[in-house]
Amino acid sequence: MSDQKTKVTASQWLDLLNAVKSKVPKVEYVKQELDTEAGSIDDWKNARALAVQLDDPLRYELMNEYEKAMLDTHLKSVIETRKSRTLGEAFELVDAKGEVLTEETQQVNKYIRELFTLVLDTTYWGAQVVKINDIPDDNILSFSLLRRRNLEPFTKIVLTDETQAGTGKSYDKAGLQEWLVRQDETPEFLGLLECLVPLATIKKMTIADWGQASARAGVPMRIAKTDVDNKQAVAQLTKGMEDFAVNASMILGLMDEFEVIPATAGDVYLTYRELIKLLDSEISKAVLGVTMLTND
Repeated sequence: MSDQKTKVTASQWLDLLNAVKSKVPKVEYVKQELDTEAGSIDDWKNARALAVQLDDPLRYELMNEYEKAMLDTHLKSVIETRKSRTLGEAFELVDAKGEVLTEETQQVNKYIRELFTLVLDTTYWGAQVVKINDIPDDNILSFSLLRRRNLEPFTKIVLTDETQAGTGKSYDKAGLQEWLVRQDETPEFLGLLECLVPLATIKKMTIADWGQASARAGVPMRIAKTDVDNKQAVAQLTKGMEDFAVNASMILGLMDEFEVIPATAGDVYLTYRELIKLLDSEISKAVLGVTMLTND
């Protein structure tokens, strides 16, 4: 852990508190049902195209894909690891002489890391804006994000309806901007998750395929032969094959044949395992710059 500290004078911090004395402006949103369907590479491509189109770009579909990707445990872990390195640094308030104000520092540390956490997310989610919430009498600040899916950083608008360009209000004008910590200087930056979504999506599909393969592994193949053309007799034979795994017995005609072929495990699981390891490695490189830091 580094001993480097971030120092802010008490007067600078009081200037921030004094700058926001009136009631915080409200930002209204139209509630939309979240997309919980499994994502695909095509979904990511379409969402990205919508977010960067020249006319009326919208980010809500891209944010959907980002949120789905963040369900990947390895991706979430490496992002939290990287953020913790920064959040682990000490933060101190000092007076004009550089002397540490211990009591004030303890007070500020109750909420300053909440702000730092939100600001650090810009690296992964792209341009975003943090809003200072109402300041209570004890001067304990709290923060929240202008909804990423409603944000349009190119035109500096927070959309009322995330699916409709042009709705909402500008956050670049007096009355709201005084309450904001803006991380939207490069609106074209879509965050590291832009390149991580495909990796997480392919990994999710690979795990699903592996699960299906595992369900079939060890199940012997059952083959039946018959010269009967009667549909009812064929249906009865088929049902007998399906029930054989439970009953270990079935009724056959005199000319019917039934055979069980033992399954062979093979090394097909290695294909899935190695692909997942490769995808995790690529995710680690993108987020941490190295591999084998959070797992071996």
